[in-house]
Amino acid sequence: MESAIFVGVEEENNSLSPIINTSIIQKNINENLNNDVTKDGQQEIEAYLFTVRDAKFGFGDHSALYINFNEKDKYPLIFDPNGGYMRQYRGQAEAFYDDGDFPFSIEEYKKFHEVDDDYVTLTKITLTRQQAINIEQRVINGDYATGILPYCASAVSSVLDEYGLDELYFFPGSLEDAVKEIEEKKGLSNENH
Repeated sequence: MESAIFVGVEEENNSLSPIINTSIIQKNINENLNNDVTKDGQQEIEAYLFTVRDAKFGFGDHSALYINFNEKDKYPLIFDPNGGYMRQYRGQAEAFYDDGDFPFSIEEYKKFHEVDDDYVTLTKITLTRQQAINIEQRVINGDYATGILPYCASAVSSVLDEYGLDELYFFPGSLEDAVKEIEEKKGLSNENH
């Protein structure tokens, strides 16, 4: 829904003049709002759900989350609960930051998991900056120490409730499907505005 603010509309002889002035003001307000959203980090956050898939059957084997704030003093976060990639850099949160001290890259992560023809899918996650910060805090403050049972999908889904997940997912493939559905809805709503 768009709002219009009437400022300094002067009465002129032309009956279309107030409509034209109002339209210009309304357009400027909408452009300013869109610029504010971009400045707030809406478009700057890079986030992906990684899903490792079995080559033979195609089902999901593992889930992980990657969030890159694209800010000078804020490092990308990799939340890889119960995963084997770069175990030496993890703490109790099962996460680590790509602070440049070790060679993390999305391609290296994929290569690590692409054994025996398994493959990794990346699903883009649309987050506002505030959502990303809240998710980061939940990851860092959580206790996701490696357990006996695989729990990667439930751990990742537990930090994504603010993003729009309304339940825990125990299987990586189901989590990926739920994220794709949310992104599809967001895409449709963005196209309608």
